[in-house]
Amino acid sequence: MDTTMLHAGQSLDITPSKQIAERRTVDPARVSDWTDGRLDYDGAPLALVAADISRYADAPLMVDPSAANLRFSGVLTIGDGSRLVDQLRAVLPIRARRDGGVVYLDAAGSR
Repeated sequence: MDTTMLHAGQSLDITPSKQIAERRTVDPARVSDWTDGRLDYDGAPLALVAADISRYADAPLMVDPSAANLRFSGVLTIGDGSRLVDQLRAVLPIRARRDGGVVYLDAAGSR
């Protein structure tokens, strides 16, 4: 197991399917936006955004390989969690489909 040390102002984006970990610089003030009811991203992989949304939505989110390379920059308003996927769909070329209690995010136009 490899160890990575992060310091204030750094984050680690992990893409398990590609076995990639990318260290990024972040504004510490933006990292705590969730305490104000917002999720704030700057070029975050869709898988990371989906994992965060899963904490608030009524169903877990999974990213289909067709959308795995998408990145998101912007601010999502948490609210009760029910509109987070719609907010994401408004700005990314994705569609959401529910299957067996899981919401899958696919690239628009796939399948």
